[in-house]
Amino acid sequence: MIKLFRFLIIVLILGIPVILGAQTGYRYAVVVSNTTIADPGWAEVVDSLIARHSAQVFSYASDIWETQTQVSAYKPDYIGFVCKYIEAPPAFVKNDFWPYIRQLDSDPYPDAVGGIITGCDASDALRIVTGPSHLTIKTMLGGTSSCNVNYFPQGIGTNEATYGRYYLKHPDSIKTVTYDDGPQDRTEWLVKMINGDSLIFGDSVDIFVTSGHGSPNSWLMHYGSPNYEGYFRSNEFGHLYGDPYSGSDIDII
Repeated sequence: MIKLFRFLIIVLILGIPVILGAQTGYRYAVVVSNTTIADPGWAEVVDSLIARHSAQVFSYASDIWETQTQVSAYKPDYIGFVCKYIEAPPAFVKNDFWPYIRQLDSDPYPDAVGGIITGCDASDALRIVTGPSHLTIKTMLGGTSSCNVNYFPQGIGTNEATYGRYYLKHPDSIKTVTYDDGPQDRTEWLVKMINGDSLIFGDSVDIFVTSGHGSPNSWLMHYGSPNYEGYFRSNEFGHLYGDPYSGSDIDII
């Protein structure tokens, strides 16, 4: 789900770090491989982060741990790992990304807000880093009953354990209304709403929240076994689609 799983950003330049955070009020580090930053398209991603966040860039030859001492000395508030998607498989997230942001000092806690900037190509990553600096959310869509739809102006929350159950939050109310006439398999229903085809409120979805049962490349829609619902999946090229219990796959566009 490369399209769906978007993260934060940060960069590095070999050499003695200088304080650039004075312009922004925070320190932003970008960690990127020499190979990736040498690619003109990805270099534009890094340059955009420098311009937007007064970021300091730290580059490495073979793995991110080469930058640990310098990044630790810089004491960033944010770290963005700019990676081609082949550089950020699940093993990288588990064995490098998470441990790295916890090992910039001696305590076991995260030392910066970290994220991975990636995409099928550099243009995907560039859209992430040059997008709006603030997000206004009016309409939310939830694939879980734990999406807190009642805190949003309007939205639809769905239940991953009870077939057909969903919750509507209308803009003129402070509570949700529960219904039980939804589809048994939510796959097509949710995909259509994400694609902007049939949202009840007539507005496009600003944010979609999944539940937590899945893998790096799939979301299991029904808890705690598939039963009669499908999946959201991502193929090896980062293409996201709905895989219903029965019938053809449905592209998420």
